[in-house]
Amino acid sequence: MSLRSLVSIIVLTCSGGVAQVKPASPPVEFDPLLEALKSDVIEMNFVIKGIQDRGIAFDLGRSQLEAIVSAGSEGKRRPAEIAALIAVSLDACQKCYARFLKPLTQEELLTLLKRNHDSDLLLQEVKARGVKDVDVSEANANVLRAAGANEQLVGFLVPDDKVKISPLVDYKTFELKHAEDYDPSATEGWLKVTAQIPANSTSEFIFKHNSLFARAVAGGEPNTLAAYFNKPAPKNMSIDLLQYSGNLEGGEVNAGDEKRGSLIDRVKGKTKDKGKDALTIEVVYLQADDTGRNSFRIRVANKQSTPQQSSFTLRWMALMDPKPLTAAKPSLTPAKK
Repeated sequence: MSLRSLVSIIVLTCSGGVAQVKPASPPVEFDPLLEALKSDVIEMNFVIKGIQDRGIAFDLGRSQLEAIVSAGSEGKRRPAEIAALIAVSLDACQKCYARFLKPLTQEELLTLLKRNHDSDLLLQEVKARGVKDVDVSEANANVLRAAGANEQLVGFLVPDDKVKISPLVDYKTFELKHAEDYDPSATEGWLKVTAQIPANSTSEFIFKHNSLFARAVAGGEPNTLAAYFNKPAPKNMSIDLLQYSGNLEGGEVNAGDEKRGSLIDRVKGKTKDKGKDALTIEVVYLQADDTGRNSFRIRVANKQSTPQQSSFTLRWMALMDPKPLTAAKPSLTPAKK
């Protein structure tokens, strides 16, 4: 054996005796490791101990693994010893961790799904690594489902409450902010909007999923000053299983039509202090679109000759059992901005 080889082996293995004195010993280099494997001067357990104590300064790609197996064969190392060495090296391989924890691309994820990987393990991997180019949209959620992703994985990658809604034709999109108590799993939902309603006008607002749209039905265009909500609008929910109410600030709700099993349900109300010219509100629950998302249509009418600033609140709650025709409106918690 050459002097260089002997020195390399000593450098590789000396950590076993001095690791407690010098805990910051440099990681094991690749070439000295190969020379140690080719030699019969030192036992494999000392080589493995050196790697456990110091780690390694190289990657473990295909070429490195081939070189390790070849060096072990030359040194007449047993297969079990080489396997143990590789296992320990993988545990100590910082470059391997960086590579393994690199975020997946969606294409890589789709490939894993096609291989029928265990769903729970795949979800753990995705949570640990992330997926860097996921489009948070209804269409992409369907792509993942078609590839074999279960609802847990789809919900993690494409949270339903963050799915973007396409703008409605002929409506203006207004900013809709999360309230302080925003919680998609809340049992009771609410929307609060403060808007400027033009004189002699009727303004229509559509609350769909996580978006607010508005237009003028008659007169000038409304202007939203602030809008908050605590959870997305209902999805795939029939009128039978929903109670809701809408009211203007300083106003009251009048009993409206409730038609069990119909496509439309409505409630009406008005402010108390303007007589026949009081602002009025009408809330209609609309049937679901082709993505299963229901909407609320809210119309506020201002018969006065001057613009009026008004706040209105919509509240809703899912029911466990279908409501009777004379169902009372629910008492919900106050809205918080």
